[in-house]
Amino acid sequence: MTDHSLNGKTVLITGGGKNLGGLIARDLAANGAGAIAIHYNSPSSKDAAEETVAAVQAAGQRRSHSRVT
Repeated sequence: MTDHSLNGKTVLITGGGKNLGGLIARDLAANGAGAIAIHYNSPSSKDAAEETVAAVQAAGQRRSHSRVT
């Protein structure tokens, strides 16, 4: 995605639970960024949000996951 190092950087992704936001969170985490994903709390997004968190953790990055109700 980028030639710049993201190690030690923290990114905030709105809509990070699924779809494009989830893909961005995964890609940034794979490139060294700690990802904070925020998504709207709905039953339809729960599984996708949990998959995004697992992918960020699998990339070895810290993570935060917030739900907006």
